[in-house]
Amino acid sequence: MILKKICCIFIGIILLLSCHDDDKKVNIKIPDLDKKYIEMSGCLGLYDAVTFNVGTSAYMGLGWYNVLGDNLHFYKYSPKYREWVWIEQPFPGKHRTHAVTFAIGGKAYIGLGRSKLDPPTTSYEAYDDFFVYDTLTREWEELKFKFPGKPRWGAVAFVIGGKAYVGTGVDESIPTNSEYFADFYEFDPQKGWKQISNIYYPRYGAISFVSGNLGYVCFGNLYSSSNKQDVQVYDPVSARWKELPVQYEDEETRELREGTNVKSFVLTKDGEEFVYVFGDSGSWGYAPRENVWKSLGDSMGGYLGFAAENKGFLVSIERGNFKACEFTIRDEK
Repeated sequence: MILKKICCIFIGIILLLSCHDDDKKVNIKIPDLDKKYIEMSGCLGLYDAVTFNVGTSAYMGLGWYNVLGDNLHFYKYSPKYREWVWIEQPFPGKHRTHAVTFAIGGKAYIGLGRSKLDPPTTSYEAYDDFFVYDTLTREWEELKFKFPGKPRWGAVAFVIGGKAYVGTGVDESIPTNSEYFADFYEFDPQKGWKQISNIYYPRYGAISFVSGNLGYVCFGNLYSSSNKQDVQVYDPVSARWKELPVQYEDEETRELREGTNVKSFVLTKDGEEFVYVFGDSGSWGYAPRENVWKSLGDSMGGYLGFAAENKGFLVSIERGNFKACEFTIRDEK
């Protein structure tokens, strides 16, 4: 009798675990992309630049040209003409690469970064200043609030509820030791900066995006003994970070790898946001709502990625020539 009860309990546990596994099964369908090569003019060949969006408009600036050298100007993208239009007023700060940028209202905030490393120079200067560009008046000014963290480059930023969140990065002064950062700061345009909780792992060269009023940070060069891939999510309500397990669509065989040469953009379908990532670790689609990844095929790197009017764009170099690709979510109907 006792043995019979034990067997029933054991079978019940197996059934319960089986039901739990079925509940965890991933069935989400991440939309595929349609890709086409397009002609894009104006300022192609700008390396280590920054991009940002104000409303439906995309902007790009700073960085350097392979032939012309340093660039202090910004450009606005015209989807109608597929052209980058030169903005007359130049960036008022020191030239820099690997800067960070975010937009609140009609203003863009650009800062941090480093000076370009040119032989025979063996070191560079990291920056901790920010400048503000008003897209309505087309004027620049230096941000009056001093960034409280250390100078750095390769940081990330995202905006939720009219406040920006800036953090991570590295101060890699050649040939001295590098310092990776995990600190994060909240920026209020009216009150300035305040430090918030650190992200779990120091890193630089990561990507960030916002979905469902949560800030996401992933990829990058991690300062961690495991160098594992992860997804970190920040909730401004609880003011805490959460580490999400990496999950894949059913039958996915590839795995995410860390990488700093990563570009991304966010597109929307039926009210849901999907993130598309391109870089050394391959091409991926991500559904933040379900926390699910899907491989889109082989690596397709690029030096510039941005979105405009719910279309994604990736600019790369193929056999010495600049190529621009336009991506739209495939209509499965």
